[in-house]
Amino acid sequence: MRDVTLHSALGGAILALVMPAMALRAQGDAKPDAKPDDYDKRVVDACGSNPLIRMQAAKRVAKGGAAAAAAVLRYAEAKGASELSSELVMLLGGIEDAKLRAALETWVADADFAWRPQALLALAQKAQPTERHLFEAFLKHGSWQMRRAAVVGIANLHQDDGPRLLGKMTSDGDARVSVLAATLLLAWSGAGSADTKADAKADTLPKKPEHGEVALPVLVRGLDAEDAFFGDDFGRLARKEAFDALRKFCGQDFGYRVDAPAAERRAPLQRFQKLCEQVLDTAIEVPQSEALRAFSLGYERRSCRDGDLVLRLDAQGRLWKGAFQLEQIDIDEATRDELRRLARGVEAPRKTSFGRIRCDLTRFAGLGAAGNISLRAAPESEPEAVQALGKRLVEIATR
Repeated sequence: MRDVTLHSALGGAILALVMPAMALRAQGDAKPDAKPDDYDKRVVDACGSNPLIRMQAAKRVAKGGAAAAAAVLRYAEAKGASELSSELVMLLGGIEDAKLRAALETWVADADFAWRPQALLALAQKAQPTERHLFEAFLKHGSWQMRRAAVVGIANLHQDDGPRLLGKMTSDGDARVSVLAATLLLAWSGAGSADTKADAKADTLPKKPEHGEVALPVLVRGLDAEDAFFGDDFGRLARKEAFDALRKFCGQDFGYRVDAPAAERRAPLQRFQKLCEQVLDTAIEVPQSEALRAFSLGYERRSCRDGDLVLRLDAQGRLWKGAFQLEQIDIDEATRDELRRLARGVEAPRKTSFGRIRCDLTRFAGLGAAGNISLRAAPESEPEAVQALGKRLVEIATR
């Protein structure tokens, strides 16, 4: 039963990294194609520019066994491993091939590889005891995507200390990591694995699950996870995973809607909270969510090399660092004025995306004289004025 529930949670982790839901299928039951296939061509298609063809070809390669693995390695040697697509790298974990698996390990260890989180998650799908050092090391990485993949690997190793490590990760400062760790911890003992009955009695309590005292409070609080970066809801993934896990465990949804405003989510959250408190026979603290701040300038570095960095200047001129758990950075009036001057000095570009964005990207918002310019870029491909602002922000944040 444990394998089933962990594999289900793994699907959520894959969704969060790169794949649209319509394109994802579980790879655990994949069978090799019955007829011969030209896997060299399939790999080329899987790394092409058309996203639909790329996804379909990647799924075909993932079912191709040793012949497909050899084709992937030939392509990587001829073109460079970073020319593989994120979709293909993600699915390579479904192929049982020693050389390909060794290549995935090499790519994960390479800070310059374009798709490190996807490669680590590919290994995590069928994690091997000899790879434990990789997963454990990346639990401390600065990238939330790398930590999510590492959490999945630790869970799928099924080792005796898995609950201890997952329990520690439920304290991660990023809700996208802590909620996934709690989901996998709850699934460890098969909690909520039985089919939920649509007519389940509302007064029937689920059994207290093993590790529930650690996992359930994190999941309940995850229902309120919220952070905004100029229209990008960082907390949605955590809310969705928390809701899916709790709905399965409790056997009902209490009318909760992932995309409802915080005020409308509160009553359903409290119903989940009350039921889980009854199961655990202890109180669960759920702090009242803070009102979302009004930010005037934003910078995000998402990097599987250097780790993540989120910086935002609010309407009062205060500089905040981090996502979910914000830390104020003290800056003087001269520095505040400098940042605003640099931001206002950015002219409207003809496009909003620069360079070939892969694992690492930078994002800016609140630029230009009117503060209405946003753009995203591969690092060091931004317009010169934007690079100057980004460099200054990083200097301030890391001094």
